[in-house]
Amino acid sequence: MNEELKKENLMKLEELLIENFVKVLKYFKEKNTEKFEEFDSLLKKECNFRVLFEKN
Repeated sequence: MNEELKKENLMKLEELLIENFVKVLKYFKEKNTEKFEEFDSLLKKECNFRVLFEKN
């Protein structure tokens, strides 16, 4: 039971982190194109958050 709860909490935390990260990216895209481009290029190299960002 305890392990299941821990796993569920980690999944929720991951979801929240992704949602907040997407919000930050959207903010940079709207307010500061240069910073957005910098983040965007890093993301392309390191992870698939860009796909999540484009879906939202």
